Amino acid sequence: MPNTVKYVFSSALCSLVILLVLLLYWRYYYTCQNTYHMRMETYSSEDISHGLETRADSNGRNTVTTNTPFPVRLGNINQLLITSDKMPTSLLSRLDKSTKDKFLLKLGKIQKKGTRNTNGTTGRGSPVDGYELLRSMGYSSRLPDVINIGVKKGGTTALMFYLKNHPQIQTSLEAREVHYFDWHYSNSIRWYESRMKIAHDRQLVYEKTPRYFVHDAVAKRIHRDLGGDRLRFLLCVRDPVSRLVSDFHFSKQIRASKGWKKQQTVHSESERFIRTVLENNGSVKTDNEFVIASSYATHLRRWLKHFRRDQFLVIDNFEMVSDTLETLRKIESFLGLKHFFHEEMIFKSKNNQTCLRIDSKRRCPRDISSSILPRPNLSAELEKNLRDYYRLQNKELEKLIGRTFDWAEL
Repeated sequence: MPNTVKYVFSSALCSLVILLVLLLYWRYYYTCQNTYHMRMETYSSEDISHGLETRADSNGRNTVTTNTPFPVRLGNINQLLITSDKMPTSLLSRLDKSTKDKFLLKLGKIQKKGTRNTNGTTGRGSPVDGYELLRSMGYSSRLPDVINIGVKKGGTTALMFYLKNHPQIQTSLEAREVHYFDWHYSNSIRWYESRMKIAHDRQLVYEKTPRYFVHDAVAKRIHRDLGGDRLRFLLCVRDPVSRLVSDFHFSKQIRASKGWKKQQTVHSESERFIRTVLENNGSVKTDNEFVIASSYATHLRRWLKHFRRDQFLVIDNFEMVSDTLETLRKIESFLGLKHFFHEEMIFKSKNNQTCLRIDSKRRCPRDISSSILPRPNLSAELEKNLRDYYRLQNKELEKLIGRTFDWAEL
């Protein structure tokens, strides 16, 4: 009996200790979640340094810096915000780091000073209209000003990486493809707007969805919903045969199982490629999605029914890879941006990627070229067949945009 009592007592004591530890942990976690301290980091670009102290760095460029912490403890941030703009996405998730820092600093000052309540009294902790506060700081929720419409496997991912580092460019959330005008068009235009980060008045909002270029209805939808004259479009193209092979390979690389991919050989993938793009009689399958996507002139004609030619900048992927700086400067001029990219900023990584050096940090685009799935090899006869098929398309594309491509005559 004494042993039983001792066992029950020790068990109860252990349970009590565990409960106490859990309570202390919960208290610590709750305190951390509801205490916000901010330290403003150094931001290059004078264009987004409004209201912050500026100074010149060793290179003569304007930077802003401060170590000012929050003036007050903000507690649960969501309880301090109301939003007059009913967006399906939370406000804070639409702010990049620099904008969020400035926004929370401003919000903290308001909470410390006190806000006017509906009954006329002033007190801390009163809700603040987040979008109104951002508008007072020069920021707003906007639909895109620039859309990269394609083409798939034409270098759109790399271009997004470069442009999202420009201080006058704000992107879609996490720089992701939005697919509003093709896959999610049943949603409202407000939903589309909520997929964009909050931008300053001096910034352009940029999104990319490569599938837009080849979709029959997208050009008409964009013209109807976003207007005609204010938009600018970036179109990345490359050698149509090379793009076709890359698109074919990538479609299986991202969908097939790892086990299946390991079982494939160059020969088996080459045979699958032939079955995919050629008819039994050897002619090109004109209704194949990979083949259609490389027919640039056909798609561009459809877009030019709704938009002016000078609203498009066509970017050759070969030129973007071989002379990245010159390509980025052309884009800056086309969009009316200040020249941000310079020669010292661009370098090649060990795996030959074109990377950026910003604020002494090295940044490289995501490498999506590596694959365990073998790429198909094209025989000389098959390559000639495909190039003959695209030759008229290439000629018409050059005529439509008023420039030539090295790969058009291959």
